[in-house]
Amino acid sequence: MLLAVDIGNTNILCGGIVDGQILHSFRMATHKDKSAAEYALQLNDLIRLYFKDPKVITGAIISSVVPEVTHSIEKAIIETLYLLPVIVKREIPAPFPIKLDYPATLGSDRIADATAVLHEYPLPAIIFDLGTATTCSVLNKQGEFIGGLISPGIKTGSDALLSKASLLGSYELSNPEQLIGANTEDAINSGIVYGHASMVDGLARRIEKQFGEKHCIVLTGGLSGLIAQYCECDIIVDRVLILKGLNYLYHSQIS
Repeated sequence: MLLAVDIGNTNILCGGIVDGQILHSFRMATHKDKSAAEYALQLNDLIRLYFKDPKVITGAIISSVVPEVTHSIEKAIIETLYLLPVIVKREIPAPFPIKLDYPATLGSDRIADATAVLHEYPLPAIIFDLGTATTCSVLNKQGEFIGGLISPGIKTGSDALLSKASLLGSYELSNPEQLIGANTEDAINSGIVYGHASMVDGLARRIEKQFGEKHCIVLTGGLSGLIAQYCECDIIVDRVLILKGLNYLYHSQIS
């Protein structure tokens, strides 16, 4: 079994993969001040909960956008599983051309997302990853990463709104009952959900208009299932896209 780990700014997503199939996945909160020993204890408990015997894990791979946590998780895996994980961008380069001004700046999470799309979906493609930031990545018909957009994530934007607007109360993100909210809480919820869905629709349409062709649109991230319900464009929801990409990257490195 391969343990695939994606370290994000808010959560650490882990998945156990056998023969390309994701058997279980779980999340841990990302804490920059947490020690490797603390991560090791938590990781050991979760691995035993989901996989029973840690010895079934024979390899590990990490992608990370939080350098301060990467070393702690790497050390936690070594201490827990007695395995040396491979790190995307350190040991594994992107397996596709990156047509950016500064290719080295492309995050390992976006590399993993794009790798999965190249293997599983038609091109050209647009990938929306809904995390702390919402990233939009574009792959052309030749499988080249040609760029994208980055905007505040759903929770990042809503937290900023509530912290800056004194008269707005708290709310719970959920399925809006209607577009036009009849109270403050419903109005905020509707604005955030429909607003993000409209952003996805609008950006996808503008990208397709710029290139004059339809794109495969893939939505991933923890809230992708919620937002996709309110999008008008044709969308594929793949919540474990990044784990699939890490699996392809790992096996390309060891083959």
